[in-house]
Amino acid sequence: MKREKRSKFMKIGLDLFLYTIILVPLLLSILGYLHLETGSFNCNDSSINLHFRGNSVSRKHILTFIFLPIIALVYLTEWVQISAPELRSRCKESGRRTLFIFIRYWIACTVNILVNDVLKVLTAVPRPHFLETCQPDWDNINCTDNGGNVMFRRSICLSENTKAVLDSMKSWPSGHAQLISFSAVYMAVYIEKRIGEQTSLIGKRLLQIILFVITVYSSASRIQDQRHHVSDVFAGLLIGSVLALLFSRNIIPTSWNILQDDENGTDDMNV
Repeated sequence: MKREKRSKFMKIGLDLFLYTIILVPLLLSILGYLHLETGSFNCNDSSINLHFRGNSVSRKHILTFIFLPIIALVYLTEWVQISAPELRSRCKESGRRTLFIFIRYWIACTVNILVNDVLKVLTAVPRPHFLETCQPDWDNINCTDNGGNVMFRRSICLSENTKAVLDSMKSWPSGHAQLISFSAVYMAVYIEKRIGEQTSLIGKRLLQIILFVITVYSSASRIQDQRHHVSDVFAGLLIGSVLALLFSRNIIPTSWNILQDDENGTDDMNV
């Protein structure tokens, strides 16, 4: 018994350590403390000379969507499917199942964000509003050589907002599209596996349609706001969806034998 507990704590400690290794540099990069001056732009590229219209769907909106509604959906779904007679036992088991799902979802979501940030840094594609944000020092930029292609450096921009300037070279793929599609597809798979059609033929499909609509609206807003090119959004949708399918396929269980014990009642799958 002691050996099992020790092994369990060691596993948790290792996972926390590895997660920290991923999370710390990711946060530093997202917050602008860790950056590379890579990439280039073309002086004659009209697609990067657009006006920044703001964010119709902010980062706070995205984070809210991938956190609170998902916890509520998983908890309520599992609560309905548990047949334990006592309310306390039912709530406890629902909490355990929700924690099981959400921890693995959150780790996968972090990996998805890491992939997105790495791709943004490596590709260094200028956003549609790059010229407006950067305010290039044209007097010190040579647009006649190399077909008008200029290597990006922070020093060629007159703007004093360093964080915005560096972010303006992180267009591909769209972070909003990749994150929202990852969460939507992940939850669509969860709904498919855990919600049956005995109670309602339309219920589970309606939930999946809502996820689809939210994904389309959030992604399309990035093009409308001129924060991303069309290719950025499609790439984000594709990468996020593929990663969600890869992670959710084996993580979301179809039965709960892994957490079952005598006091938790039975699992009425697909009710």
